[in-house]
Formats: sequence, structure tokens, C-alpha cells
Amino acid sequence: MSRSNKSIFNPIELKNSSSDFFRFIILGIKFKYSLVYLPFLFILYFLYKLLYSQIFTENINSYFAVFFLITFFILIFNLFNAINSKLIFERFNGNKNYKIKNAFEFINSNLPSFILPPLIISVITSFFIIFLYFLFKLSDLPSIGNLVLSILYLIYFFISLVIIFNIFVLFISIFFTSSIFCIYGGDAFTSTFKIFSLASSNLFKLIKNSILNIIISSSLSLSCFIIFYFNFILINNFFLDKKQHDYLKVTTNSIINNKSVYFNNYFDQISHTILEFNLLFILFFLISTFLSFINVGNFICISNIKKYSQ
Repeated sequence: MSRSNKSIFNPIELKNSSSDFFRFIILGIKFKYSLVYLPFLFILYFLYKLLYSQIFTENINSYFAVFFLITFFILIFNLFNAINSKLIFERFNGNKNYKIKNAFEFINSNLPSFILPPLIISVITSFFIIFLYFLFKLSDLPSIGNLVLSILYLIYFFISLVIIFNIFVLFISIFFTSSIFCIYGGDAFTSTFKIFSLASSNLFKLIKNSILNIIISSSLSLSCFIIFYFNFILINNFFLDKKQHDYLKVTTNSIINNKSVYFNNYFDQISHTILEFNLLFILFFLISTFLSFINVGNFICISNIKKYSQ
């Protein structure tokens, strides 16, 4: 890992500029990179459909369902993001033929290093939130509540700042852990320490690059969306008759409204399922491309920070 890290800037010269982002974020549109996120999005979509009835009910089950969905999103997103980051890392080292299978094997052998950092940071953040909550409860004590509030107010204030900082660190861990591990190596605790270190010493640089990354990635993704949308309109208006158009509309609405559609005809039901999959594939490919753009930008950001810190 250390030998790879030293040569990371040899195949592609990077400068800490917006041109880097524009030129190299485009790497994210490669089908191999975008393909990585498709299974993640399909899993998340069908899990959401499965839990849909639980999420929008006014009982304790809805909170557990939302918590489970968010936790699942963070953990699984980190794994698929890590596969993408490993592919990008090898590409930046000049290994253009590195396969998704090899990236998956690498992630599988380093699984705790990608999963644990967000969990560790979440636990730390939760601890400070709970601690602050109980401190605030002390100010509710009869007779001495105002006195406790006055004495502990500075503690409230600084713990709240720590929580805000930890929330920033948590976001960094979700989107940057895979790039940090691929570039710096180490283990789960090394990655966690590096995330806190980057957040404390390069927070504004991360924010600046992230904003630039989002703007460029969104612009490129929007361009892809416009092309796909005009193609969709072209097919609907010039190649489909009214019956086919209505059939497509029913399937599209079932996806948008998250409602299952049942046909009396067995072949119509199979056709609906296949068409739904195809439409979801197109939609998720666009989202995957955006996520791939973002991750390439994140990787460039961490690479530049490492380069200029050396």
C-alpha cells in the first residue's frame, strides 16, 4: 500500500485547481465506475418499498424503520463507495485494467476499515448528544434550575460546538472514508483518526472543494439527465402508439407513486415488471453517475490535501 501511495501522482499530474475537478471528475462517467452503485440503489429501493408501510405510520415502528434505513444506507453506501474508490485509486496509479472483482476482494479483506469509522464517529456524537441532554435536564430541577443553568451554560455551549463539529466529521466519514483509506492505508482506527485530523486542520478546504465538486458533478449529471430525458421523450412521441404510451405511463406512475400495479394477464404482469426494472435502471444509472462524479472529486480532494501536506 505504501509503495502505491508514493506513486499515486506519477501517472496523472494533479494541481489544486478547478480544472482538476472538471477534467478528472469526468472519469466518473465511465460505465465501470457508475455500474458500482447500481446494486446499492436497487437494494435501497426495494428495501424502502418493503418498509414503506412502516415508515409512514405514527408509532414506534416508524422510528425503528427510519433508523434502520438510514443505518443501512450509511453502511452499504460506504461499501459500494469503497469499491468505486479502489477503482479510482488504481486508475490514478496507471492500472487501467483493474477489475471490479479485484476491488470487491480488496474491500472484503478490509471490511472493518470501511464500516467502522462512521459507526465509531456516530457513537461518539451520540454520546455527546445524550450527555448534553442530561445536563440540560439538571437545569429543570426545582428551585436550583436557574442556578445550574447559569453555572453550566459555558459547558452547554462548548459541548454543543463539539456536537456540531462531530456532525461535520460524520458527514466527512460517510463520503470520504473510502478515499482516505485507499490513499493513506492503515486500519479502521487509523482512518477514524485521519478523518478527525482532516476535519480539524482542513475543514474549510474540504468544504470549499466539496462545494466545487457538487457544482461540477451536478452540472455534468444534469447534462446527462437532459440527454436521457430528450431521448425518453423522443421514444414516447415518435415510436410508441397510444396503447404502448399508456402502458409506459402506468409503469412510470407506479414507480413515482410507489404503488404496485397488478394485471389480469400473466404476460402483461411480467412485461410490467421488466419495464419497471428497465426504467429504474435508467434512473439509477443517472444517480450512479452523479455519485461516481462526486466520489472522483472527493478522491482528488483528499489526494491534493495529502500531496500539499507533504
